[in-house]
Amino acid sequence: MKYTFFATAGRGLEDLVAKELQEMGIKDAKALRGGARFTGSLEDGYRATLWSRMASTILLSLSSFKADSNEAVYNGVRRIPWDEHLSLETTFAISTTSTRANLNTHFVSLKAKDAIVDQFRKATQERPNVDVENPDLAIQIHIDKDLTTVYLDLGNPGLHKRGYRVLSTDAPIRETVAASILVRGGWPELAKQGAAFMDPMCGSGTFVIEAAMMAADIAPGLGRVDLGFDRWKKHDQKAFSGLLQEAQERRDKGLETLGPIHGTDVAGPAIAAAKRNAEAAGLAHHVHLERVPLMNVRPPAPTGLVATNPPYGHRFEEDAAAVHYELGEALINEFIGWKAAIITGSKELGRELGMRAIKTFNVDNGPLRCIQINFDIQPERIFHERR
Repeated sequence: MKYTFFATAGRGLEDLVAKELQEMGIKDAKALRGGARFTGSLEDGYRATLWSRMASTILLSLSSFKADSNEAVYNGVRRIPWDEHLSLETTFAISTTSTRANLNTHFVSLKAKDAIVDQFRKATQERPNVDVENPDLAIQIHIDKDLTTVYLDLGNPGLHKRGYRVLSTDAPIRETVAASILVRGGWPELAKQGAAFMDPMCGSGTFVIEAAMMAADIAPGLGRVDLGFDRWKKHDQKAFSGLLQEAQERRDKGLETLGPIHGTDVAGPAIAAAKRNAEAAGLAHHVHLERVPLMNVRPPAPTGLVATNPPYGHRFEEDAAAVHYELGEALINEFIGWKAAIITGSKELGRELGMRAIKTFNVDNGPLRCIQINFDIQPERIFHERR
């Protein structure tokens, strides 16, 4: 059976997600506002859920219909044969988003919930329960003008939840955002060449772990415990188990040839968190994490990629410029021949790094609108006053 899916993505990541899906063999993936649409088998949807590093979640379309009122939404949702998707013992939750629509999303969710409950009550005199915190099935509704689409969220509670973030530090970067920065920084190509990786301000280790997973061909969903389709009545466990076995085999093979992956931080608690998270990711013996002051960081190889998330934003406003300057000094003095992908809060902070950029990208890091700056760390690209 052929299904329609939508891979949601953060602002500006739609093209990256579409390309990622195409590289998985999902050739008709097309970037749209808010994500990428594709069609395929249920196995294709599972594959995207297991392997996408940058999508926020994968939605499976259950129905689309015209609706210009809450009552029309109710009727459209009630026409879906819900007994084919969930049982009375299955908990569910509904969320609604809209673009160019006049309907209140909260009331739409309430009417959709009523439609599902009323359908079950009419058939069985009983109803499934709602669990907004930890539902067995998450239903997403999106309204564009008068077109309403009802989705099953295969990636609930979110594909950024890889299962390894046991401990955190201040201002951690979301896993999907970190993966996009690595891709835009050229890490997949560098990793295939055996290049090294370094995050000299690694915090709880997100860049280090994501870089290692990319380089070792580890599916980002392999460590997830909560799956959005475990209790779905149409779930094909045999198909998903086959994908899991393939992912485990690729992981084992990839770890055999993993190059140097290093992370350092001046803060002891940050390194403790990074080590714990690397252990949870199954990478404790495959990455090097060490407490080192920024100016004492040394490259583990002649070439590679530095990716890091130095402090910025209102919580770090007073120290941000000085830390960026120090980071620039470390890169200029020790990492000539390397490439760098730095996420920062402004162009002004980026100039403190002391090098001419080769490319910049806008990045949404949580509520902050940030900039990714890519560098070739070469003498000719260093500002004259820093030489």
